[in-house]
Amino acid sequence: MEHFGSNANNEEIRGDQADPDSDGTVNLLEYAFGLDPLMVSTEGIPVADISANHLRLRVQKNPSATDVTFLVQVNADLSDSPGWTTDGLTLLEDTPTLLEVQDNVSIDNAEFRFLRVKVTRP
Repeated sequence: MEHFGSNANNEEIRGDQADPDSDGTVNLLEYAFGLDPLMVSTEGIPVADISANHLRLRVQKNPSATDVTFLVQVNADLSDSPGWTTDGLTLLEDTPTLLEVQDNVSIDNAEFRFLRVKVTRP
């Protein structure tokens, strides 16, 4: 809320699903990742890479965002059937500032693998 000044009560600007800087990252994600919702974000968004032939995702967490939950999920085809799941993921690190997970399926043994991070307010 401190970012929005006179617009703190304007849901279209400060709402969780609003994107006042039009960078494609809604306010809830900007808050969870510790980004400025009024500036285009080029750093601090989740980073996926390959380590030892496994897909890995690193998520920078805002240590002040204690009212959000992070959930990383994997899927082989982006469909809802069989769907996104946490099965087959290994948690490598979960601290107040970093979440890192690795897919257990080697990229050599999968045609496609996708990771996503869901951020919600309980």
